[in-house]
Amino acid sequence: MSSIYQHAHQVIAWVGDDQDDAGKVLQFLDNHCDKLSGVSSYEERKDTMEKNAAAVSFIGNAIKEAFPGAGLEPFRKFFRRSWFGRRWIIQEIVLAEKPVIRCGSVSMRFSRFAVGASIMNLFFEAQTMSHPLDPVFLMQDHMAQMLSSIANSQRLNAWKGMVLAEYRFPILQLLREFQSAKCSDDRDKVYALIALSDDVVAKPEDAHETARLKRQRREKPELSVNYSHKADQVYISLAAKIVDKKYFYNYRLYELFGTASAFRPSHSSSTSDSIPSWVPDWRITQRFEPVIEPEYKLSIEGCQRCCWELSEDEKTMSITGWNYATVSERTGHITDLITEFQHIKATIQEWWKQYTADHGGRPVPPTSIHDESWYHGFFDLVVMGRTTWDGGMVHPPRDFVGLLLEGVVPDEWTDGKPTIIHPVEEVTDNLLRMRRYTKQLVSMLQGRGLFRSEKGQLMNCPDDTEVGDVIVIFGGIDIPYVIRLIMGGDNKPGRYRLIGDAYVDGVMDSPFDVDPDSQPKITEEELGEALEFLLE
Repeated sequence: MSSIYQHAHQVIAWVGDDQDDAGKVLQFLDNHCDKLSGVSSYEERKDTMEKNAAAVSFIGNAIKEAFPGAGLEPFRKFFRRSWFGRRWIIQEIVLAEKPVIRCGSVSMRFSRFAVGASIMNLFFEAQTMSHPLDPVFLMQDHMAQMLSSIANSQRLNAWKGMVLAEYRFPILQLLREFQSAKCSDDRDKVYALIALSDDVVAKPEDAHETARLKRQRREKPELSVNYSHKADQVYISLAAKIVDKKYFYNYRLYELFGTASAFRPSHSSSTSDSIPSWVPDWRITQRFEPVIEPEYKLSIEGCQRCCWELSEDEKTMSITGWNYATVSERTGHITDLITEFQHIKATIQEWWKQYTADHGGRPVPPTSIHDESWYHGFFDLVVMGRTTWDGGMVHPPRDFVGLLLEGVVPDEWTDGKPTIIHPVEEVTDNLLRMRRYTKQLVSMLQGRGLFRSEKGQLMNCPDDTEVGDVIVIFGGIDIPYVIRLIMGGDNKPGRYRLIGDAYVDGVMDSPFDVDPDSQPKITEEELGEALEFLLE
């Protein structure tokens, strides 16, 4: 299929008949997206929707004129059409040279549609201040991701700024980002995206391939698209390809481990033994945000080498590591402590009044993580269960902030400055930013809990972590993991299940806290002798 899309003279995405004003929606996007045509990036469009009253007013008035009395409902109905939820449309649109979207008799270039739809999604978000735990949305996350990516890079004729004819994307990234896209066959969770991957490639469907693709197949592991295999076998084979030592190094392990722990059933409930714990089960809804690019990393003396092997049936991984600590108690369920958004809104308004009164008007933004971080201070209030505002500023312990954020929340709306959200002049702007921040924080903390080790260290681990679970450090990997013993003893390697990544307070460094004279927080003596762990 990928070859067909790439070589087709034109690909038309048919989204259905013209019902419920769907054709008018497409026509509206075609007519009005030029209003922001001079704004080339997603960040600029988002900033415009937040601060440019004239642009917001123009779109609002245009909607009222085109859809009197209906508001945004025609747009929501349009993006709820089944076409937008299908998994196979991703490669259909991304690989086609000049795709066109068509509804009834109305059609437009997909790149132009992506810009208009991205603007409408931002406009909808700016007008809808809903509860962050149950947000009202205009379109599904994977579609918003694809449309904003295409819109952001359309002038380069590329997806995410990379030329489609030459480059693809890591398969695990694709599977995570487009997890909500649906397909009727569980094997297609992988097969529908493999044509876009740059690290694991599909075996050729036909002889029509470029010299580059032939070279790529020699340099990358191949995954056969074989519908005689069950979904379990497809997922296991893919994971084995990802950590194939002929092609990859140990950095792929922590990405795979983090993803696998997020895409699995809870180990506190009945689980299937058909898929090893280190293999992501793509049929499972993501349980929490995995740590893929850790900002807080282990500070260890010396260089620990990573050694691992797969069993012949590819179901057991033997890996060296160190038994660092044991989980001794649970100290709290994080998501239980996050308050209702309306209370957050009221609290932020009180905070704004208090701060502007104390500082004489417009505040000066913080300059570093060491300065007052108002938003993190606020979440210190929320997570610690404080439900009243007592006035004055909050100075949260930086280690605790790091614990909550597991390093750094990538706040894309702050010009890439992590851990800092700059206050702006209007309360409403802060509320919109706080809504985004809350949604991201809730998404990241969902499915996690607070625990303590027998050494007294506070830890952020998957919510189904249990007392007695082991905190292990694998050689060459910068973050610790929780594992659970299922069989062992008699001086034999223990057999374990991978539970997930962990933040362990006091032994992990942040790039913002690095002191050139600081000493490693874990010594080789403390680590002791390396052990062999069998992950099943």
